[in-house]
Amino acid sequence: MDTSAVQGTRAPSPVGVTGMSLGILGGAALIGFFIPAYYDWSGADQSRPSPWIPAAIGTLFGISLLVSLGLLWGHSKGMAWLNASEQRLRLKRPWDGFTMACVALVIAVALAALKLASFAVVWSFIALLCVLAWCVYHAWLYPRLRWPMLALVFGCGLSFLWILVGKYSQDGNPGVLLFLPGAPMLLPAGYTGMLLGVNLHEVVWLANIYMALVYGLGAGFMHIGQKRAIAFTLFMIVISIASSFGFHAMIRA
Repeated sequence: MDTSAVQGTRAPSPVGVTGMSLGILGGAALIGFFIPAYYDWSGADQSRPSPWIPAAIGTLFGISLLVSLGLLWGHSKGMAWLNASEQRLRLKRPWDGFTMACVALVIAVALAALKLASFAVVWSFIALLCVLAWCVYHAWLYPRLRWPMLALVFGCGLSFLWILVGKYSQDGNPGVLLFLPGAPMLLPAGYTGMLLGVNLHEVVWLANIYMALVYGLGAGFMHIGQKRAIAFTLFMIVISIASSFGFHAMIRA
């Protein structure tokens, strides 16, 4: 193993990135818990969607964009709290997780095209588990990846916290729990299915594969730059929150 890789395994997680990761986790948990309450407050129902819901999503996208611009400015100006411990210690192939997810996508699409939807679903769970295991393994090897990885994985999941706790919790519904691994990418998968003429309930495999792509991409960004990873994570969590709003509306229908 080369010296830089060994040093990378011993480097502590930067304070700035750790704090931002904790902030992302806390914000995702707060929003995920209060989504039903916000939905009630907005006055939305199945016959009359409220303009306050897309306004909230737009606000979150705007905040994410501002934070990303701040990270870009900090990178160009060399802000000490962001750049002092920024390490260019990279794996030789940091995009292996993303490559695995792309291969899994091709296989899943082929299975779906052959009308083997059940096999596509099973395969998507296997692929998601493999990519996630790859990410966890590299977070274990490289401590500087741990907080960003926690922010990405748990941040997306915490957007659906209302499913486990609260008035509309679905903890007694195993079908919903099986839907959760790919739930953060429900909105992109739903739009893709709509374009392909596929029912929303038939794109579970696609949501899982999209989630595998997110983890693979996130791990690659974490290897080449923690600020890139934070920016990527923010936008993925906003998409997850939008998916959570949509899923919540479906549950209440």
